[in-house]
Amino acid sequence: MARAGNKNIQAKLVLLGDMGAGKTSLVLRFVKGQFHEYQESTIGAAFFTQVLSLNEATVKFDIWDTAGQERYHSLAPMYYRGAAAAVVVYDLTSMDSFQRAKKWVLELQRQGNPKLIMFLVANKADLDEKRQVQNEEGEQYAKENGLSFLETSAKTAQNVNELFYEIVRKLLRMAAVDVPLVVVDVEDGISFGPLAREYFHMYTIFSADKTFSYSFQLYHILLHVERVMKLISNEKCCSENDHCS
Repeated sequence: MARAGNKNIQAKLVLLGDMGAGKTSLVLRFVKGQFHEYQESTIGAAFFTQVLSLNEATVKFDIWDTAGQERYHSLAPMYYRGAAAAVVVYDLTSMDSFQRAKKWVLELQRQGNPKLIMFLVANKADLDEKRQVQNEEGEQYAKENGLSFLETSAKTAQNVNELFYEIVRKLLRMAAVDVPLVVVDVEDGISFGPLAREYFHMYTIFSADKTFSYSFQLYHILLHVERVMKLISNEKCCSENDHCS
């Protein structure tokens, strides 16, 4: 139960970016305090949760870490649809990664939640000697597109916690004015922004007894597994028969 005068906020967060940008490494550093020098590529998407407690609220993140490979691009809308926040990550040692990040930003601006909190993150700040994208270049692009900007290093943990705490602060400002798609649990009740209420009803899993979050979570996990299995099946079909029906 929340403390008097306190709020519990549950928010969906998605990470997008090119393969190898370090999205999974950022999430693992944030959620588990871990870093692996050689991180396997994500298939489809990976799901994590993490709770941050501040004086004025407790925030639970439902985090979708999406795959960067082009063949999984068609899955991305399923993860950023309904998200309260998105983190677009690029590898500052790769100009191609930066250009790919710009495409993700454009897609989110066109198809994402209009009130979406967006961060542009230049990862691998520990590899400054290999830098291809200058800090000023990323910062300027972010400013021109209304994004928040940070340089991070999943390896050294530079600005990783700061990134997620800054998202929390923005979510709290949104929750204060009842912005859609931020779920707020105040004491024993649950209230929603108007679009969030409609979004949950779309899947007929709205429940005032707090079971909705687990049902919604399970729905997305099952849907994710089904779509990824179809992709894997299609790829196997192509490799074995050189064509797919």
